[in-house]
This record gives sequence, C-alpha cells and structure tokens, in this order.
Amino acid sequence: MNPTRIHRTPCRLRSATRTTTTGTAVAVAVALTIAGCGTPAAPMPLAEPVGSPPTTATAASSLSPAPRLDSPQGRILALAARLTPAPADASTGPYIYTREQAWLRAGARLDGFDTERWRQVDGSGRTLERHQPGVAALDHEPTNADRRRLAQVPVNETVHSWGSLPAPVEDPVPTDVNELAAAIAVNNPRENGPLALITGLADVAGTTAPNRSQRATVLRLLATIPAISIDERDRDAAGRPGVTVGLSHGGDSRHLTFDPETGELLAYRDHAAGGVRPGLFAYRLYLGQGRTATDRQPPAPAPA
Repeated sequence: MNPTRIHRTPCRLRSATRTTTTGTAVAVAVALTIAGCGTPAAPMPLAEPVGSPPTTATAASSLSPAPRLDSPQGRILALAARLTPAPADASTGPYIYTREQAWLRAGARLDGFDTERWRQVDGSGRTLERHQPGVAALDHEPTNADRRRLAQVPVNETVHSWGSLPAPVEDPVPTDVNELAAAIAVNNPRENGPLALITGLADVAGTTAPNRSQRATVLRLLATIPAISIDERDRDAAGRPGVTVGLSHGGDSRHLTFDPETGELLAYRDHAAGGVRPGLFAYRLYLGQGRTATDRQPPAPAPA
C-alpha cells in the first residue's frame, strides 16, 4: 500500500496500489471498490483564509471581522497560536519518517495496515508494512486489541526508487494559508468542498512530519471552513487525549484529532452514514514522525 494520499471521492470510488517485496519478487495489486455511489451532496463553500492578504476577487470577503473567540473557528485559531514544539521538531536528516496504523474499507470489510515509511524529497525511500485483510465489519471502530493483533502480522519490506513515494504537497510544506490551500487543491480540488480539504490536510499533517509553523498553518486553514466543529476533550483509538476538528455534510463526516499541545496529527476518521454500505471508510492512527539520517531507524520510539 502507498498510503501517502487518502483517496476519497463523492462517489466513494476507492483505489489503492500495494507493492510488497519478498527477496527480489515484486507484486503490485490495484483494487477498486464502489460503495453507495448515489448522487453526491453539493460541495459546501469555503471561507477565505483567516488573516490572509486579500486578492482582487476576495477583497470584500477578507474585510469580514475575525471569528468570535468562543466560536469553533476562534478556538481552532487559538490552538494554532499556542502550539508548543514537538520532540520530532529537533530531529534532522534527509529522510522523513512516519508510522501509522490504518483500517481502510475494502469491499464489505475493513483491512488493517501498519506502515513505517522513510521518504526522501525525491520520492525514494523504504517502507515496512503489515497487512491484515478483512479484519472487521464496516460498523467497527478500531480498538487496542485490533492494534495488538495487527502488530503480530509478518512484515513486508519495499525499497522504493525515485518518484515512487510522492509527497502529498511539494516540500517544504507551505506556511502561508493561501499557498497551502492551493497546494492541497492539486490532488483535492476546491470544487469538491471542505470534506476534500480535510482529507488533503490529513495527507499533509500525517505524512510530511510538519514543523510547528507548518502545523499551525494546517489549523489556520481548517478555521476557514464555516461549518467546522471542534471537540477539545476527545481521545483517539489509542487512548491519547486530543482536540478533534471536523465536518459532517451530506451523510459523510471527516474528523482530524490533534495533540492539544503540539498540534501533531494523531488520527483521521472518515465515516459515511448513508449509501448502500454505511459505516467506516478509513481510520488512521499517526504514531510517529520526524527526520532520520538513514532509512533504518525512527527518530524516537513510537507510542505503545
């Protein structure tokens, strides 16, 4: 699996490419799954980025007052303003390291993945992946027992040549809200609405080891979504306390859970309430990130 990008379309077309190696043998599988392809809800509009310089087309809207401090947007901006450094911010090296566990829809079941990834700027690198097919029904929410079972699955190693581990946005991740929105729109077009934006932000925050300024920009961009919600007393599937920001629209909901101090992304959840097969589309736990000198060691031990 190459989970660098999270694929989600209004029609719920699923695509994934998985590459594993055993010795010199390489196998590539492409799977497409269509679940509940009814008429998609019309995309919701996005507000202009808060605090961004006005353009000719948006000068009038940019003059609107700042959000109330007690509104979801105001609380998200307050979180962005008070972020503290993360341990990974001090890590150095040419490789961007990430570790995640994911439960992704595959037909009528969920497949489990545990992936460690070392990626260089040129898209080369190395991955270690555990894959557990058909582990749960679509109405299942991942538990620590699921995580323990997934960790016991044999590992497949893949060495990636130039360009085969692309970044969701070009390095470095922009620290300007407008520039980040434009970079995300390349793979998650603006006309698809804010649900696509949330997916794109999960790609960026979960797979690029963003620094504190970049993490703050992710939050500031989330604060441009008019109907965004925030829960400051949530926990992810690993039991870590977090701040969950998300949106529900047209029967779909997507949520991001952030560390309440550093703003590091802890989890992404994509759920559909309607369609032919309602239930979970994706749940991702982000368990470690940073920079390393080689493609053999993480910058710090991943949380248990």
